[in-house]
Amino acid sequence: MSVHKDTYNETEELKKQIETLERVNEALMESIKLLEEKVIHCPLTGLYNEEFFQRYIQDILNACLSTKRNGTLLFISIDHFGEINLHYGSDAADETLKKYAAYLTNQVPQGSILFRLNGALFACYIPDMVREGALEIAEKIRTATASADIFVCYITVSIGVILLDELFIYEDLNPEALVDFVIDAGKQRLNIAKKRGSNQVCAESDLKITEKSKAVILLADANTFRLEMLADLLESEQFSILKAHSGDEALSLIINNELDLILADLSLPGMNAIEIKQQINHYSRLVGIPFVLITDKKRVEILKQAYAQGILIVLERPLFLEELLAIVSNFSKTKVV
Repeated sequence: MSVHKDTYNETEELKKQIETLERVNEALMESIKLLEEKVIHCPLTGLYNEEFFQRYIQDILNACLSTKRNGTLLFISIDHFGEINLHYGSDAADETLKKYAAYLTNQVPQGSILFRLNGALFACYIPDMVREGALEIAEKIRTATASADIFVCYITVSIGVILLDELFIYEDLNPEALVDFVIDAGKQRLNIAKKRGSNQVCAESDLKITEKSKAVILLADANTFRLEMLADLLESEQFSILKAHSGDEALSLIINNELDLILADLSLPGMNAIEIKQQINHYSRLVGIPFVLITDKKRVEILKQAYAQGILIVLERPLFLEELLAIVSNFSKTKVV
């Protein structure tokens, strides 16, 4: 009798151990699932992140190129997002990104995949979508965003459209190079949309593989030491630098060169930085060049004058190099012609 009882007790104990192990295993699997979700999702918006985007698009391109199956990639950027950060603060900017991600989810077709790449840049993959449908969806997103009143301020978006059938002639490229090419081409069309005045859709430009050219930046500062130090820093980051020591010299370089960004100290001799911006605003081909003003102190009157001329970024010394490099990298571009 005692033998049966001992066996029964051992069996019950074993059942309890198995149940405990099953619960531990379930908890472990749930933890792994949550960890995987964190790795592939943007913590702010909940959308898939840039790292996952690159892996996913590589798989999609491999499949579509081998079967000649079409699809569409939209690159969607909130226009003048820096102004929200500047005027309303970083919390409001983050809330705008979060809200827009949710808003965008309701604007794209069922079966689409949304990603947040970086900053205010989003991407959307729409399977089995031809040109007419892609343009219709892009325009719907653009117009709906412009009429939405759920954000901290009025916002618009610019959109670059890439049709996968445009890439069929590049099927011999290795997968990594093809992904880079697609992203560069999408951002190029996005840049074209923004240069047309923002709140635009661009689905046309020549797609040719070329070497990436360096972004050209003008540095204007009467202080030679500061000028050379900043020039060395940016050149080490693979930017092409032009230098000016006065307002007149800066204006001449702006007029006679193709620039991607201007970084100018306020107190330039001859013509200060705000006066330079006022002058280049008269040139339609120059007015869109991003302009960063650097000053010793952010006084209210300086900010008012800067904003009035369309200078949206004003930095105060001492400069935080990480912030400066982030701004410069955001405005730099890869040229695909």
